[in-house]
Amino acid sequence: MLIQNVYAHYIRYYRLEKDYTEALNYANKVIEISQPAHYSMLIQVYDHLVGIYAHLGNEEMVINSHRQFYSLMRRQSDYNLHRSLQEIQVKYNVQEKELEIARQQSEIKQTVLQRRMLSLAVLFALMLSGMFYYMYFIRRRRNKELHLINASKDKLFSIISHDLKSPVAAQKMAAENLLENFDAYDKPLLLKNLRNFHQAAEAQSELLQNLFNWAQMQTGQMQYHPTRFNLSELAKEVSDIYRLPAQNKNVDIRMDVAEDCTALADRSMIHAVLRNLMNNAVKFSHPDSEIILSITCNNGKARVSVKDNGVGMTAEQVNALSDASKQKRSTTGTVGEKGSGLGLIICREMLERNDSKLIIHSSENVGTEIEFYLTV
Repeated sequence: MLIQNVYAHYIRYYRLEKDYTEALNYANKVIEISQPAHYSMLIQVYDHLVGIYAHLGNEEMVINSHRQFYSLMRRQSDYNLHRSLQEIQVKYNVQEKELEIARQQSEIKQTVLQRRMLSLAVLFALMLSGMFYYMYFIRRRRNKELHLINASKDKLFSIISHDLKSPVAAQKMAAENLLENFDAYDKPLLLKNLRNFHQAAEAQSELLQNLFNWAQMQTGQMQYHPTRFNLSELAKEVSDIYRLPAQNKNVDIRMDVAEDCTALADRSMIHAVLRNLMNNAVKFSHPDSEIILSITCNNGKARVSVKDNGVGMTAEQVNALSDASKQKRSTTGTVGEKGSGLGLIICREMLERNDSKLIIHSSENVGTEIEFYLTV
């Protein structure tokens, strides 16, 4: 349309300049690019052509241009009439639609009222269903809690009845041997029996402490109290506790601990975790081997690792230890040390409360490394 208007201006311009050839040229261009329904533009062009051909003396084209001019005038009149009729038809259709819409709105109001009543009925039914489901859910959760409580009770009774009596019996036997044969003992044999007595006392003490911690966690009495503490100092405390039992097996405890490495966690829980890991490392280490207690701080995390060169575990055993739902059985140490099987259970639950978890790497007859991470 822009080009047509420009060419139309050129036609008028060249007519005024009496350059009829150029005017005719632009008139023909407008006709070529115009759509058949561009009546107004074509009427103007053929009006110009009548004048152009008259000045050029071409009577035949003058007559032809007149015919085209009047033909376009009639078409435009018919087109305008057709549009007027269409507008009337549209108005009529609109009125019909408005009446139809009014009827539909009345029907919609009735339908909405019916649906609201139905929705209220459905909502009431859903509320009843939700109440029944909630009651079922609460009952199921309580049954599950009762099941866990019963399982914990059975586990506790099993440990008390089976594992607790082993170190007590060992203490009693060692004490009886000492009393009955005290005069006949030479120094090496006496030292051996005293070590057996001490080992049984240590096992009993460790078991009682684990039972106490586990009972506190199960009854909710052990509260989580995070503080910022020095992991390096904590590692030294725990290593000093197990240095003597390690020496009895000729096991060397090597410290690879970063200085002033602090962590934000419950210190007493982490102390218990590290104590259990060190106890297991000493228990399952071969005589004349080494335990490495490692602590590093990087990228906002503290890594704590206990690695031994002991009996190790198979992949199946590692997977069983990682599954909290499976009942753990006590395993005898390399020189017959007894245990309760509670150690890693307690470690896992305490670390979960400190937003951490146990990571176990082990190979059978090679050794085990257990690590966990804490927030610095």
